Amino acid sequence: MITPYIAGGAAMTLCSYFQTRAEIFLVAVVLAYFIVYLLNEDVDPNQLLVRNKESAAALTEEIGGNIKVVRVVTLLLFCFLPIPSPPGFITGILPVVIISLLIFLNKDAGKGNLIGYLVLVVMAVGGASFTLWLVKTFLPIQVSVIPILTGLAIPSLLGCDPPPTPSQRLRERGLNSPPGINNILWTFLLTWVTPGLSLSATTSALIAPGAYRLVIANLTSVAIEGWNLGLLFRDGSSTKTPLADLLLRPDRWYQTPTLQVSGAGLDHLFFVVLLGVMPAVAMYLWCNSKFEPDPSIIIVVMLLQSAVIAGWSSLALVPLGLGFAVLQLAFMPNYSEIRSLTIMAPMLVP
Repeated sequence: MITPYIAGGAAMTLCSYFQTRAEIFLVAVVLAYFIVYLLNEDVDPNQLLVRNKESAAALTEEIGGNIKVVRVVTLLLFCFLPIPSPPGFITGILPVVIISLLIFLNKDAGKGNLIGYLVLVVMAVGGASFTLWLVKTFLPIQVSVIPILTGLAIPSLLGCDPPPTPSQRLRERGLNSPPGINNILWTFLLTWVTPGLSLSATTSALIAPGAYRLVIANLTSVAIEGWNLGLLFRDGSSTKTPLADLLLRPDRWYQTPTLQVSGAGLDHLFFVVLLGVMPAVAMYLWCNSKFEPDPSIIIVVMLLQSAVIAGWSSLALVPLGLGFAVLQLAFMPNYSEIRSLTIMAPMLVP
């Protein structure tokens, strides 16, 4: 009934209450976050829009192989790879245009109307941007992506998306055509240089529909988590993941990061990975139970997280996301990828 963010936040609250040492504080937050993150893939916000009512565990089983081992290796590898912050984030209308066209081209040829698709993209992304501008201008509420994402994901979790038809070959194309290494690298690169929760959009743009799309989104999410954790200990210049945002969240009274991890160095990173990440990894590898939460439970969990992150503004932002999801279902039901583009609307709002 919790997400990684809420688990880490709960550990942070307990450690603050008991006034633990800084080292225990940091390890407890990272451990709590990664236990939930590794064991329950279905509450990873990066993946909500690239899956349907089926669980992540069920979809990845279709491909076979030990995804657990690959996830662990990816996480630890990207913790220590010296990948810097991008030289600059690609913002504005350009990435939306590029990813929109890539998503259309990534669908089966001849199965869509380009004009209708572009009109719906403009309505969804432009409408969401305009609504968010009104909210930021006239209402004193915090605008967050998570509540919008929750609303956008509700129809998929409830099974409202139409099933793939044989003519579209959605699942068959995904299963029979594993993505090339170039597509995987480009997925990471586009996610790396685009602010916000852009993973579902870039995955939809570059990876064919089917189970492999979820697997690549899964591994890319793990890579981004590992990279961002390592980056914080080197120079602390990015809050691209929920864990990074949590670690750098300002103290309510002093407006300084609650946990001083920025630029702590590789020795501290080894300490955190050894004591904070490795127990979570061990539990993940040794746990034989398959976690498949009911979709209605996931909706409740994501609503709870939205309330924790955005407060009262979630009452406006969740219906906003749900409204644009219903718009997509009404006009182009086979293009659920448009919801991923709607997530990029906040970066268009000044």
